[in-house]
Amino acid sequence: MMALDPHLQPYLGMLKESFPRGVTRAERAALLSLLFSQFSERNLADLLAEFLDDERVVVIADAIKAVSKSDRDLVTIRRVRTVLADHGWDFDDGDG
Repeated sequence: MMALDPHLQPYLGMLKESFPRGVTRAERAALLSLLFSQFSERNLADLLAEFLDDERVVVIADAIKAVSKSDRDLVTIRRVRTVLADHGWDFDDGDG
């Protein structure tokens, strides 16, 4: 795996603090959906490939699927967003 760019390290730290035991399948989809608009495709792939211990191409494909689903699990998305915010994540979208 590639070395993570230094500017992404704080985000990786927040992810690890937020989910010290990793994420479930539903949380993974929620995480991909939430963070898709927060990063460039490259940064999203790098960050989440490192956190999820997955390939960059798989992360991007899964993120596209997650944001494209019409039946997204909004309860899990809200819960994951709250967990991230509680660990310092600033979504900077005016929506708390």
